[in-house]
Amino acid sequence: MLHRALNRDEVGFHLREAHEEIGRFLDEMNSGKHDDSAEMVLRIRFAHLIEHLALAWHLKWMNPESVDELSTAEWAALSRLIPNWGLNWRLVELDWMPTGEQPTE
Repeated sequence: MLHRALNRDEVGFHLREAHEEIGRFLDEMNSGKHDDSAEMVLRIRFAHLIEHLALAWHLKWMNPESVDELSTAEWAALSRLIPNWGLNWRLVELDWMPTGEQPTE
């Protein structure tokens, strides 16, 4: 399953997808397509971006055959497992704002 040749095709694909997602999101944001109450859109956009980054990381050492053999459940799990990269990162939902201001509902 793992080998020490970087799977450039798989990593490249997911990094390009993440890059395109950022571009689409920026275009929509800058065009005013989403108003300030579009939290669900933000969640979906960020989730899609993070999924591609996670897959690029998790699949980097997998040979193409092993990637093709992943089950739907394995694929879903890998797309949602956020690497820590040894930096003690945590994804959390803040119930407060760093500036002390609360967003308006």
